[in-house]
Amino acid sequence: MRFSDILRFSGKTLTSRKKQTTLTALGILIGIAAIISILSMSEGFRANIDEQFQENFSTDTIIVTSLQGFMRQDQAIESIDLYLNNTIDFESIEHVEIVMPVIQKQCSIEGLEGSHTIYGLNYEKYTVIFSTFSEEFGIIPTDENNSDFVIGSNYYNPWDNGTTLYNVGDNITITWRNSVLSPIEQYKSNISAILYKIGGGTATLGSPSDDGIYIQLNTAIDIFDTEEVNRFVIKLSDDSDAVINQVIADINILFPNQLNVMSPDQILAALTSTFDTINLFLTGVAAISLIVAGIGIMNIMTVSLMQRKREIGIMKALGMKDTSMLSIFLIEAMLIGLIGSVLGILTGWIFASLFGSSIMGGLTMFQRPSRGGAVNGTAILTSIMPIITPLMIVEAIFFGLAVAIIFGLYPAYKSSRLPPVEALRYE
Repeated sequence: MRFSDILRFSGKTLTSRKKQTTLTALGILIGIAAIISILSMSEGFRANIDEQFQENFSTDTIIVTSLQGFMRQDQAIESIDLYLNNTIDFESIEHVEIVMPVIQKQCSIEGLEGSHTIYGLNYEKYTVIFSTFSEEFGIIPTDENNSDFVIGSNYYNPWDNGTTLYNVGDNITITWRNSVLSPIEQYKSNISAILYKIGGGTATLGSPSDDGIYIQLNTAIDIFDTEEVNRFVIKLSDDSDAVINQVIADINILFPNQLNVMSPDQILAALTSTFDTINLFLTGVAAISLIVAGIGIMNIMTVSLMQRKREIGIMKALGMKDTSMLSIFLIEAMLIGLIGSVLGILTGWIFASLFGSSIMGGLTMFQRPSRGGAVNGTAILTSIMPIITPLMIVEAIFFGLAVAIIFGLYPAYKSSRLPPVEALRYE
């Protein structure tokens, strides 16, 4: 029996049993759709992270923080706090061009609920290190003793509809407590500038952010009454791996096992590694549905074998070879796997596109103020475009076919070994 005849015969069998074929292919469809959704969202999220790092992070910078909160089991830790006078230590290292200390404080803002982060830093240095620290409205002060605020775009137009929350010249009153036992402190000043919308960036990792509020470093030292620094952002003379690694090594010599030093590449690698682990777990969970679908194929084809015993007996009595009968059942399983895989790819792409248009980007969080001025706790959502690569399509079809063949092999083998006399006696 020619392959074209086997293919045509298998196709007619499937179309004559539309309900069984549809239900069987549905299992493959769901499994492939889940895997494609996860992988395409993962690829899109990865591209989103890469784009944000390229746009908002300088490759020639490193971030230095205290080791508090970092655990290392392989070595003893003697964490130290960072202070302004450590600036001199970092400036003495070769290849270091700019050292910028950052003071960070959690505050409440009059008229808004929730906690907001204030960053005290040198505006001029910050502008040199990060080009995204640029004003859309107003002017970023150059005077190091200026007391005005510079705010991210989310405090200007949080609803993305032209309705402003704060504008240049408005006053902001912040309230904080330096310690549990200390009295509540308060500071009020004008807004001198509003930054361009960045669409990413994380001030915690050094770069400007849409939900950041900034003041000059000297003002932060004065109002927060501290010289303790949360982090240092250090700009290097070169972004080569050799220079970055050398500077990190020199810092570790000055402060052995006392500080955490990260480059943007290391931060990106850590984020990617974490996300890959989560992605692998989710893909494994989705793959379970493919196994369930494979069991469904085996059950349906076994039932089909029982229902078609007499038909099989007649064909064998007329001279059909065992290999041809085996091929018919395997081709039926492969067609089911192929149909389920193709439809699963399309379904997965549609689902990922719909889900990606409203999924939270994850790198930037900001609570949207309600119309009344209070924060309602809704996060701004960043659209993520899912990416399907040709390799994903090939792998999806391969796995769909593999599951169909593996679980269709047993009923196919049983059909090929069925004695014609026994099959003809079946009613």
